[in-house]
Parts: sequence; structure tokens; C-alpha cells
Amino acid sequence: MTFRRTVLASLLVLVALVSAEAVRALFPVARAGDPIQTPGKYLGASTCSGASCHEKPDKPRDTPPGLQEYTTWSTPNSDGSPADRHSYAFKRLKPKAKGGDDRSPEIMKKLNEIEKTSETAETSERCLTCHGVAVHDYGVGKSNPGAAVGKHKELQGGKFRPEDGVSCDGCHGPAEKWLKLHDKKNWTIAEWQKQGGKSGGSQKLYDAFGIYFSKDLELWANQCVRCHLRIDTNLIDAGHPDLNAFELFYQNQFVPPHWRDYTTAAPSPELPAAGPMHAAVVWQTGQAVALRASLEQVRVRKDAKPEHLAAAIERATAHWVTLRHALARFAPDAAKPLDEAMSDLKGSGDAAAKAAEKALEVLKPVARAAADAKCDLASVTDVMKGIANDPQILESQRFAEQATKALYSLGYARLAQTKPDDLLANPPADPVMKAVYAMLEAIDPKADTFKKSLGEIKAALK
Repeated sequence: MTFRRTVLASLLVLVALVSAEAVRALFPVARAGDPIQTPGKYLGASTCSGASCHEKPDKPRDTPPGLQEYTTWSTPNSDGSPADRHSYAFKRLKPKAKGGDDRSPEIMKKLNEIEKTSETAETSERCLTCHGVAVHDYGVGKSNPGAAVGKHKELQGGKFRPEDGVSCDGCHGPAEKWLKLHDKKNWTIAEWQKQGGKSGGSQKLYDAFGIYFSKDLELWANQCVRCHLRIDTNLIDAGHPDLNAFELFYQNQFVPPHWRDYTTAAPSPELPAAGPMHAAVVWQTGQAVALRASLEQVRVRKDAKPEHLAAAIERATAHWVTLRHALARFAPDAAKPLDEAMSDLKGSGDAAAKAAEKALEVLKPVARAAADAKCDLASVTDVMKGIANDPQILESQRFAEQATKALYSLGYARLAQTKPDDLLANPPADPVMKAVYAMLEAIDPKADTFKKSLGEIKAALK
């Protein structure tokens, strides 16, 4: 959509330079002699290409994305820049002279000094867990989660290439067992239902075939946060950029979509959140999963440098500042204990880790509840009012970024329900979305222009 591209031009959306949070604790690098169990081999992006598969050049299928998923993922912009940075993730590890980024070799050089190693960015499992395909931390992959497939030949099919970066198998699962089956119409959905559907079907589907049921919003969110919200502090000390504010629906608006627009789809057993409110359900599910990942980071960093612990606490709090306005609607029993635990998320590493543990225990059922909850126009409007009127969102840049992205996603759902044609406008005529776009141009909680736009949203939502 045109207005999405307009915002993209004014934002620095960091997608490629990310790594795993506390690799040894959350994404342990595969250790020699440890088993690496997967439901099948990873076959590589080229097995998904071809005019009869996901690379239809001239006559796409009527329903978007029309079997052009591989093309969408792999085709660069007209200026040569990567349209989907996942396909560029491995290349980013190379020096600039070889099409990459000179920061990567420098970061690796400093990381080697810190950890007394002698790796290159292109061969380091630390880098390849997020700049390439990694074994899923789901199902049988839990025996050695995070192992970089590019480092382990026994996990690779004949056409697998580490140079493809974060390719099809990276999100959809090792394709050896499901590649020839999934081209049958509705095979994945039918098999998911056969395996139990919402009652454990996603897990059984992965264990049996290796396919990761991405229509499950909780699983989709898990895929993203395992890189976008977890970073090893040694990498930061080596010069790796820290992580941007992450919001699932917003972030996926600025990756060329190779999936259906579920705001225009009808609800179904595998997609109960389809329809105009889809963006709102994706938002609340993503925030619950992001809060969980951020709290895991607090727990891991309890003995880290004070500034690293403080950054993790701020990131977790930013997710909480927005999510709490929706929690009472879909997980009311969790609202009070989570508020108490998040209030204790401060001070020393031990105290913060204890509070994080308490919050994580309460959070266990929350993401599933968020994914299964229904949203309507009234509830979405109430959540937007709560966020816009929360004085805490002006306390830090991180809080303001998280709130602005929340207002975008919820405003998208609101507009999809009330004036869907306005989603194509450039700029959007809706006063709420117009103000959100102004905020996105320069997110600065101290700026008068930012506060003015926030005031316009409050007035429009009354």
C-alpha cells in the first residue's frame, strides 16, 4: 500500500543486524558432541523458486501473494538496496567491498578480542544464528536450539546455501518432509487440524513434518523475537547495534509481504483473528510475546554491566507500558500480578531477575490468550485512548517508540473496520492515523510537534 511506503522512507527499520540474546543461555551455540535433532533437513530457498512454485513471473494466482513469495523475498529495490533485508542478512556480514557492511568485520574483530576466539563474521555461529537459518527452539529442536544450519552440513540439503541469509526454511521449518506435500491445496491446514488443531496441533505438525504453522499468531511472534529481541551483551560491547523498538504488526508492514492480507480474509478455525481487527490481535499477541522475550533478557543479564541490565529493563517496561492497557480485556487475572511484578523490575541484578521470574510465571498463558481473544472497534478504541493518555509514554524515547507503533497498529485495525478504503490513501485522511504518521516522522517525546500530534489523537478519540 502506498502510505506504508511513505512511512518506510522516513524510518530506519533495523532488520538485518540482529543476533541472539545471551547465546549461551537462550540460544546456546551448538556444542561439539551435543545432538542437533531436527524433523528433517533444511533444503534452502532455491527449492521454493521456479515458475511452477513460488516464483510465478507473469501470471500470478488471483489471491495475493499469488505464488510470488520467492520473488518478493529475493528481488531488490530498483536502487539495488534489499527490499526484504532477511535475504540480505548473510551478505551484511561481508565487508562493504564485497557487498556487505564494514561494521560487521569490525564487530567480529572486537568480539574475538573479548572472547579470545578467532572467527570471521561469515563463519561464526554467533552471527549465523540470526543472519542465517537456525534450528528452531520448538519441538524436537529444543535439544540444541539456535544451532546455525550453515555450520552443520548434516542439517543441510543439497541446495542449501548459507548465503541466502534468513531464507524460507528459517521461518517455515526444515522442508525435507513437507516440501512435496504442502503443494496440495490446504494440506497444511488439514494436517494441522488432523494433528489436533488448536489443541496441540502446531507442535505435533512440527514434530511430524518439520513445518512451523505460522498462521498461529503466537508461533509467528516467537519466530520474530528470537532474533529481534535478544542480543548478547558481548556483541553490544563489540559494537553491534542494540535492538530497535519491536512491534509485530508494525514491523511486518515494512517488510515486503509474501503472505495474505488477513484484514480482508474471513475468520476460520486456523485464522480466528482474520478480518478488520486482525492488526489489533497481532499487536496484542506480539506485545505479550515481546514482553516475555524482554523479561528473559532481564533474567539473563542479572550479572551483566549495569547499563546492559538497565537497557533490558527499559525494553521490557516499554512493552508493558502499552500492553497493560489491553490486558484487562483478554487476560484479566494476569493484570494485577503482572503490574506488581513489573513495578519491582528495578534495582540490583538479583532483584530485577526475581521480578522478571515472577512476571514470566504469570505470563505463561497470556500470549495464547491474546492470540485467541476477539477484538472489536470499541475495545480497540479504548486501548488507544489508554495508551495516548498514559503520561509514562513520554518518559523515554523507548516508551514513546513503543507507544507510537502501538497506536499505528491499533489505528490500522480501527480504520480497517470503519473506513477500509482510507488505508489506500496517501496520506490517510483519518485524523488519528494522520497524527500517528506525523509522530512516526520523528519520534521524540520531548518535541512539541510530537506532543501536538499526541494531543490530536486524544481529541479525535473522544
